[in-house]
Formats: sequence, structure tokens, C-alpha cells
Amino acid sequence: MFLSKLHITNFRGIKDLTLQFNSKLNVLIGPNGKNKTAIIDAIRLFYSRGTQQPLYVTMDDFHVDLKKGDNVGNQSKVIKIVYDFDGLTLEQEGLFYQYLVMEDNKLHARVTLIFTIDSKDRIHSEYFSGKEEGQRPDPESFNFFVSYYMGALRDSTKDLLSPWDNKLGAVIKRRIKKAHSDNTYVEILREANMKLLKQEEVFSTKELVNTNLNRLNQGFNLGLQIEDRKVERIVSLIKPFLPHADGPEGFPLYQNSLGFNNVLYIATVLSDLEECHKDEKDYNYILLIEEPEAHLHPQLQVNLYNFLINADGKNNCQIFITSHSPTLTSKVPFENLIIVNEGAITISNIFKYHNEHANEITLKKTDILNFELMLQRYLDVTKSQLFFSNGCVLVEGISEALLMECFSKRLNKSLTERQIEIVNMGGTAFIQFMLLFNSEDVSLRLPFRIAVVTDGDQFTDSKKYTLKKLIDDGQLEELRERIKSGTECGRIPKLRALQTNESIGIFVGRKTFEYELCRANVYDSIADTVKSSFFKFLLKWSEDDMRKVLDFLTSSFPSGHLSEDNKMDIALLMWKACPGKSELAQALASEFEGMEDFVIPQYLMDAINHLG
Repeated sequence: MFLSKLHITNFRGIKDLTLQFNSKLNVLIGPNGKNKTAIIDAIRLFYSRGTQQPLYVTMDDFHVDLKKGDNVGNQSKVIKIVYDFDGLTLEQEGLFYQYLVMEDNKLHARVTLIFTIDSKDRIHSEYFSGKEEGQRPDPESFNFFVSYYMGALRDSTKDLLSPWDNKLGAVIKRRIKKAHSDNTYVEILREANMKLLKQEEVFSTKELVNTNLNRLNQGFNLGLQIEDRKVERIVSLIKPFLPHADGPEGFPLYQNSLGFNNVLYIATVLSDLEECHKDEKDYNYILLIEEPEAHLHPQLQVNLYNFLINADGKNNCQIFITSHSPTLTSKVPFENLIIVNEGAITISNIFKYHNEHANEITLKKTDILNFELMLQRYLDVTKSQLFFSNGCVLVEGISEALLMECFSKRLNKSLTERQIEIVNMGGTAFIQFMLLFNSEDVSLRLPFRIAVVTDGDQFTDSKKYTLKKLIDDGQLEELRERIKSGTECGRIPKLRALQTNESIGIFVGRKTFEYELCRANVYDSIADTVKSSFFKFLLKWSEDDMRKVLDFLTSSFPSGHLSEDNKMDIALLMWKACPGKSELAQALASEFEGMEDFVIPQYLMDAINHLG
């Protein structure tokens, strides 16, 4: 049995939201302020109604509908949360018969919580099970729903050493109960009492107190013992520590790192869960962890994730995680990954949608499957950051990745400041990423804009035209005309076919990124061009070749107005004289701030403007 669906209405920042959950692991990711914690607390509102300390709703939990220009907004009066459970065993169908609902020939359990504000600003709560309002299950049945919660601001060291809610002690106590060995522990404590009283320091202290006590009140004596003989108090005294390699001694946890103690606490909680499940197999257990990556270096984050995803091998419980970690995100299978940003989207459902509508986007079902697998493998730590962004721009390589931020700052639209992610594809594998944005169903696409910046690569055989051949062998006109008459490479129409909504922008340079930089910085005259900061920049970084270009220009072109063909010829020569792609981009990025007359290519400006 597992929580399969959650429908939240008017709870905190959530107006109306439906989430589908995996029976094992659910990882909720997204930017700050997008209601990940609200979702976790909505789950806790029901699970805390049993034997655990209940979670209460306050006035601040009722959704405020803020419209543009409003300072206050309208506060809702009703919170409604519906919980659906699937995967019930026959035993659970009997245990939760008051919760059962038959829909679409499928039996599942349902419970609804409702919180209302009355005319005197008092909050009332009610609940019902099944499909009909007013059907109230036995309140004792709430005890069968058990949650373990680890908040984002947890102090794992304190929790491990706490005498009141000791998880390690809880595991030991449960095993003692199963073994019926309570008396053994009481006897150990009795023996400790006897040994304690025989110690000189204790015995002499007792005698001294009794001497003074008899002076005040004859016949009255003091005895000493270890106070508690209850098993739960005894086991709470058992605390973890870190032993030395050469003996049983060690050092206490507060001397250890917060990260390691975090992992230790999670392992202890999972041990408790495993023991609970052995004892009560029909109970429904969930583990909720906010930001499990806290205080962990990337490699340990990966180890923790691998541990968690395998921890449910015996169906111990359902696990819910919120995270801001691209390291974790890059490892999570799409069926377990939920993007929370204006809505909630399970990534695998996006590709399921595309599979069902493959013909509408000119892709085959096998293509969709391959693209999903490719994207899952391709999403490394860096590329996973797009899920936490307010938008993204996909670029072919390091040159574009380095310079797009420089260009956006020049336009007073810094991509970094607007939290727009620049994703270096290291090639042209754009399609699998575009599928995250182009569903016709708004609820099945990422809710922000994407810009695809790519080369048109008109006339792909231009590499054989070297600078020497253009200048010395007179092939400049030939290359220019071949490019002008050439067509865009085959991937461009495929990309445009996937441009199904206005959030997707495709921005194509005529030839290459480096050529477009050169073409944008050729002015109306030779004199203005050679005086430009970009021309001087190229002279500095590729002096020998650029001297050849300069000599050719001064001898071959009139000093007056340049035609469009003349400008293209000059740009081609500058392009061929450019240093290597990486060297060009790094050098230009380092000097760009001082190049006030630099002209940004129009298609790059359009891409930046498209992102808002």
C-alpha cells in the first residue's frame, strides 16, 4: 500500500495541485519558494493524526490569492487535501474497508481532510473516508499510517543523542519487546545498583548525608539507586560513538562532522522503519527527508542516494525527498523525479505523453524512447541545474557558454542574475532537451522559457577553404557564393518542427558562432572596421594571420562604403584568421568589458530577449 496521489487545494502557496507518486522513491526538486515543503507538510497533516504528535493548521496556512498589483490579496476559507492509496493487499482491503473507493475498475483507499475558517476566525477540521462526505472511519485506523520526518534544519547530532526521542533506543526497545527480555535489562540495572553502592565515593557520601540527616530527624536514612528501571529509559542511555580502530574506546558524536552524523541518523531511522515493518506488515510507513544532501560532499550524496533507493528492497516504506542538489538530481531515474515549479511534473510522464502523441511531432515511438534514455544518461551535475532555473539557453559548445553571459550583461539582462541556466551541450543533441518543453499539455512541460542557439552551417564543406587559399588563390568569392546559396543543415528543420509553443525559441546563425561574431563587427567602411575593438582584439590574439588580412583589405577594398558582399568577404577572412574556438572565447570573455563598440550578433540578442 502506498500514497499514489495527492490533491491539494488552498494550502499555503498552493492554489490547486495534483501530484502522482511512485510507490518507492519520490524526489521533489525545484527552485526555492515553489512549495516543496508545503507538499511535504500536506502529507504530514494526515500521517500525524495517529499516535504521533499532530501537525496543526494555522491561519497562515490558508492560501492567499495575490493578483498583480495587490498588496494584501484574498485569503481562502477552506483547505482541502485528498489522499489516494493504491497497491492494497487483501489484508489491507479488510483493514481499511471504510476508506475504499472503486474507480475505473480499480480499488483504492481515499481519505479527505478539510480545514475551514468560520465567521469568528476559528479554524475547524474534519475528515471523511471513501467517496462520500460524512463517512468517518474509526479514528484508531489513523494509527496504521506512520511517518518519519527529517526537516531541512535538523540537528542530526542532537537527535542522535536526545534522551527523549532516541531512534537508536527505539530500535533496541522494539527488539527487547519481541524477545521478551525486559527482565534481563532490569536485572542488569539491579546489579549496577549494587556495584554503585559499594563504591567508596558513593558509600561515604551516603553515610555523610545520613549522619547529618539523623541530627535533624532521627531514624530517617537516605538510600541511593539508579532512578529509572523502565526499559525505555535504560535504552535511552545507550548513545552512539565513533570507536577508535585499535579498541572499544572512541570519541563522542559532537566531535564528528555534521555530514557524517546526518548519514548516521538516516541509517538509524531506516533501521527503526525496518523493525516496524517486520512487526506490523499491514501498516503504511513513509519517510520524509528535506534536503538529505545537507552537509554532504558530492560523492557522499551519491552514496546516500544509492543507499536510499535500495533501502526499500523489502518494501519497508515509501520515501519522499526534497532536494536542491544537482548531484542527486543527475542520479535519479525519471520515474522518481518530480519537478516542482508552478506545478508538479514527473519527468517520465512527459515522455509518456510524447510516446502517446509521437506522430504529432514527427517523431517515432522508438525515437521518443531513445531520446528519453539519452537524456537520462546525458544529465550530468551541470546540466541538471536547469531544473532549478527560471529559464535556460542551450548552446553548442564552450565558446557560446562562456560569452552568452557577457552579452546578456551588455544588454542589461544578465542571465546569471535572472537565474537562467546556460547549458553547454558539447554538440547538437538538442532534441531530447526540447522534449521537456514542447508538450501541448501545459501541465506536462517545464514552466519556463528555453532558447536554442545553434549554427546554421550553410555549406558544410567550408573547412577546406584556408586563409591562404582565400587570399592567395582567389577563392574568397567562391566560398562566399557557396555559403549564400547553401541551405541550413538538416537538424534545423527538425528543431523547428518541435517548436510547438511560444516558450521555445530557436535562434540560428547563418554559418558558425565565430563567423557571426566577425560578421556583426564589420562596419560600413574598412577604416571603421579596422579601428574597431574586435578587429584590434583579433590582431592581438592572432597577429600573423590578421596582418595578412589587414594587408589584403587595404589593397583590395575601396576606402568608401562597403557592399553586403564586401562585408561578408571581410567577415570570412577574419573568421579564418581567428584563434581556436576555446582560446577565442576565453580571451574575448576576459577583455569584453572594455570593448564598448562590440556589436552582438542579432540572433544572439534575440535569444537573450526571448528569455525575458
